[in-house]
Amino acid sequence: MTEDCAFCAKFGEHPTRPGSWFDEELWSSPVCAVIAGLGAFRPGYCLIVSRRHYHSFAEMNDAEREAFDSIRHSLASRLERMGGNLLIYENASIGVAADFGACIDHAHWHFLVTPASIDDLVGDLPSYPVHDFDEARRAVFARAASSYCYVQTKKEARLCLPAGPLPSQFVRRRLSEVEGFPGEWDWAVFPRFENVEQTLTLLRGTLADIRR
Repeated sequence: MTEDCAFCAKFGEHPTRPGSWFDEELWSSPVCAVIAGLGAFRPGYCLIVSRRHYHSFAEMNDAEREAFDSIRHSLASRLERMGGNLLIYENASIGVAADFGACIDHAHWHFLVTPASIDDLVGDLPSYPVHDFDEARRAVFARAASSYCYVQTKKEARLCLPAGPLPSQFVRRRLSEVEGFPGEWDWAVFPRFENVEQTLTLLRGTLADIRR
């Protein structure tokens, strides 16, 4: 646990303060939790948050990654039933905090239904196709990368290894353009609570059968 981490305080192994209504855990295990994401451009936006304070899911041990794999595949399957293009991504650093494009330095994956493609999000960044996150993780460590962005749809996955710092919430900046809300990328300024409420209503109780 890190004392100044908001996710550790609310979702960590030893929480120190209660969350708000929008921090409701839609699914939970000793390894991670599923919550509705703030700033949702449309209902269905979720995060998987690690219990332990990691900078990235790539840093998890084998047992934790196995548990994480179970929930991420199951959550993706349920969200795909909502229709539309499911996009999954993680911005992360390795080992230490860095300017890697995320705004919370605690491992979390984003799941959202969106018309955006991978090219819309990472088209001008150095990237290459990978088979899955396991291949991406191996590449990150093989190249001794300090940060990465992993993006996945049902049809393809891409790994970005930025050469330098990225602006905070850089994926959300690009998503806001595709979704028709240019400039409204900051979840703290534009939380869109109405979409968060709909996400909680849509998914509350529907994840209970997923293995923990």
